[in-house]
Amino acid sequence: MVAINNLKAQLRKQRNQNKVLMRRVHVEQKKATKYRKQCLRQMKKIVKPAAVTKSPENKKSEKAHRVESFLLLEENSILLPGKKDVVGRKVKKQRRVLTKPLTDLHKAYMQTCDRKHRMSYRQCTRYRPFYITEAKPKDRNTCACYQHENMSLLIDSLVIRGLLPTKSLSELLASITCSTADVRCMQRLCTNCCFDEVQLNDYSESDLATWEQWEKVDVEVGEKIYKNWMKTTKKGTLIELTELFQKGQEKIAGHQFNWLHQVQQFRQIKENLKSNEMVLHVDFSENYSCKLNTEIQSYHFGGNRQQATLHTAVAYSAGGSKCYATISKSLRHNERAVWGHMKPVLEDFRKQNVHAIDTIHFLSDGPANQYRNRANCYLMSSIPYTWGFKRVTWNYSERGHGKGAPDGVGGTLKRKADMHILGGRDLQSPKEVCEYLQETVENVTVICIEEEAISAKDEMLPPSVCPVTGISNTHQILSFVPGEIIYRELSCFCKYPDICACHKPTHLQFDSSSLAEVLSSQSSHSHAEVSPPQSSKSSPPHVSDDDEEYTEGQFVIVKYEKKPYVGQIVEILSEDELKVNCMEQKGSQNAFVWPQRRDCICYNRKEIVCSLKQPEQCKCFVMLVKFDWLFFNDV
Repeated sequence: MVAINNLKAQLRKQRNQNKVLMRRVHVEQKKATKYRKQCLRQMKKIVKPAAVTKSPENKKSEKAHRVESFLLLEENSILLPGKKDVVGRKVKKQRRVLTKPLTDLHKAYMQTCDRKHRMSYRQCTRYRPFYITEAKPKDRNTCACYQHENMSLLIDSLVIRGLLPTKSLSELLASITCSTADVRCMQRLCTNCCFDEVQLNDYSESDLATWEQWEKVDVEVGEKIYKNWMKTTKKGTLIELTELFQKGQEKIAGHQFNWLHQVQQFRQIKENLKSNEMVLHVDFSENYSCKLNTEIQSYHFGGNRQQATLHTAVAYSAGGSKCYATISKSLRHNERAVWGHMKPVLEDFRKQNVHAIDTIHFLSDGPANQYRNRANCYLMSSIPYTWGFKRVTWNYSERGHGKGAPDGVGGTLKRKADMHILGGRDLQSPKEVCEYLQETVENVTVICIEEEAISAKDEMLPPSVCPVTGISNTHQILSFVPGEIIYRELSCFCKYPDICACHKPTHLQFDSSSLAEVLSSQSSHSHAEVSPPQSSKSSPPHVSDDDEEYTEGQFVIVKYEKKPYVGQIVEILSEDELKVNCMEQKGSQNAFVWPQRRDCICYNRKEIVCSLKQPEQCKCFVMLVKFDWLFFNDV
């Protein structure tokens, strides 16, 4: 009996061991199957050619790149220039806001893309870059175009009442024109469509309606009356609302065309730059208020805070682009200050460029007190030629649509300065702001501008400049000869470098005596003749000719220890040495006096920059003639 029990126990033990072994075998079989499949997958990757295995990520990146390029167009998104409008953790980007709903932009993309790059709206939303977003409630647009805003308010009022099928201004304009790309149609001059109107749904003319509009309202302050912009609510009948809408369509059509046309021309000139050309996109940023980390109450509210003027620029050439910012304590924003800010920018960019640049295209918005006025037309037809340029064009964006790359540069610098102050430090003056940004900002070249460099440009403008008829509607000014400009309503580069007849160009020549003074001044300085664009490259305007014959009593500019001085030749010692009696300059003004102690030194012929005309005698000092003063500042 005992033997039988022992056998049964051994049998149970053996069965349990068999079960354990079966479980282990099953686990090992699973592992073998797993690793066998992995090996097969690796073998397939090795055997299959790389050209055949095109991963879906590559297709996705190509589509994403096309969507990003489309959304980055100026007509599809607007750059937010604020210092707080930056997004991203590892990669920081300045935010851009879509100008239209993404559904409308998706439709526009589908019309322009190839068949193989088409995608659904859902794919388009996935490929949208993270820094291009739709407008949020906190994104207050303080630079909206009042013409587009007024039309948008009218369209909203009509859509709410069911009179219009869509809110899209582009679709409404397309319904009343032969083509939105035709300037005559958009200016309502086409005989086929000039009388067409937007078709509205049926409505009762006697029904009442309310709508909002931006307009100037008289505001009385004491005995004076001022005009201020206000958003007012209008009340009337539907017939009055529809008539106002139809009239607004006639005006907004030309404005819409000008905006999109200038954006297209800006993009075209940047993409087709030659080795001898450059583009300079400029804009004044809002003045930066200097701050301290801790301020007493009297300083904060007492008007003691200094402001720094920021003039931002982005320079483009065939070799790439570069960002600049000039900072000055001078609060002047007029056309003479513009040229004072641009001079060091152009010098630095041309110095770093491999190719010799003799053609410049300026891009800017069109404020009348800064860039678009008769004084700036005169300065752009004279100053660039003294810097070695042969062709100059100035192109303006449409009114209300001037935001661009320079605004992003200004936002970046202000944000950097504010972060420095929040870290417990102080930036009390424009000079401190400039020095800090020069040390810390890598991608932007920051340059300090002295007040004297700006006030020096005051002497370059004559007492009166002839008017430029229609300058307020001008979007392009060209100058290929000193003292002459050609201006027209819209920019066009279809036959550039030749001048085309598009948009009725008008020729204007400034005062002939001023032009003669330019040429005679250059002749007296022994400079190369400033010739039309097809001529060969001229020598720099401030370099004198070594073969020029000087005479005793002649006024010259000499360079001593890298500084220019005005002097009079007293004696010619030899062919290479001259004895010159130098004058003293009053500050940075165009005023020179003889010193109490005679400053008579022998100079080598190479130290003489150029000869001068006889200075004009004033009460207690002498002044250089206008163009001699211009050359003196360029030395």
